[in-house]
Amino acid sequence: MNEKIRKESGAVLNPIIWALAAVIIMVAAGYTYTIVTRCQTSTFQAVKLMSLSMGSCQAAAIPPADTKPTSTQSVVPEPAKVTREQMPCRWAWIFLGKYSPSKGEYLFPPAFRFAAPRGPASPFPKIGDSLVLTADKTLLVTGYGTSAQDNQCDRILAPPWGYQPPTARQYEAGKLNSNTEVAVNAVTLMPNATAEPTYVWALVGPAQ
Repeated sequence: MNEKIRKESGAVLNPIIWALAAVIIMVAAGYTYTIVTRCQTSTFQAVKLMSLSMGSCQAAAIPPADTKPTSTQSVVPEPAKVTREQMPCRWAWIFLGKYSPSKGEYLFPPAFRFAAPRGPASPFPKIGDSLVLTADKTLLVTGYGTSAQDNQCDRILAPPWGYQPPTARQYEAGKLNSNTEVAVNAVTLMPNATAEPTYVWALVGPAQ
């Protein structure tokens, strides 16, 4: 008798259990659909990663629209203008670079840039130009190292034609650091403007 009751009860309960399971599955599917629907984004936002956590939407961190990207480029400091105190004489010569007339360019990056933008012009500086040195440069004055102190600057206008390693002591009068600004008082091209290459020299002094 008891066995019969258990079988009848099981027969009645089985459909109920299946029905409850079906209801649970439907509810879960509907809940999931609701969450996904709430997490849907516009076409523009669809590229952003979204995650579901505890029934809510969590968007990946997005910087504000007005956030500026961090620059990875180093900032070049403003050039320091050369003063009279930094010069051994009022003026001194520096070597700027080797220029090729046939190629129309310097054979190596020159040791200067123009302090102010220039239009199409000669590749050589001219009197009155302001230059920013892009390398450390030695200041040369003819006879500086072999003259008495009172006469060291007597020949500042004479280009250092004879400057070579064996004669360096006669000319070397000091140094200027890279990223310093100087004013041009004269330019000389050795041996001449059509030579291949042409050695470009400038007589420079304190920036104006």
